[in-house]
Amino acid sequence: MPSTFSPLLPFLTLILLAHFSGGVSCSDWCVASNEAPDSVIQKALDWVCLYGSACNRIKVGLPCYEAGSLRAVATVAFNQYWQQVKQGGTHCDLFGAATLVHTDPSRENCTIPCV
Repeated sequence: MPSTFSPLLPFLTLILLAHFSGGVSCSDWCVASNEAPDSVIQKALDWVCLYGSACNRIKVGLPCYEAGSLRAVATVAFNQYWQQVKQGGTHCDLFGAATLVHTDPSRENCTIPCV
């Protein structure tokens, strides 16, 4: 009786496992730079907020809004924007207001996704 085992079976199994377990873990987030002055962060935040849904999560009353912390709210918006456009080759810089980090910047009640 011929074998029905396909040499592709292990490969297909790995693809299915990656798909159903959420895929490869992310390691990059675009955050507000500690080096940039507040005025640069604010200008970049204003610009990013013009782009689609980048600022939807930082409205007053939502978990990612943090009164008095420009960098905290900018990080949420910058990352949201960058995660949406990075496949097109956009760099995480935003006019010098942002930087790429490899540590999850999420905080209590505010998950900052990595796609």
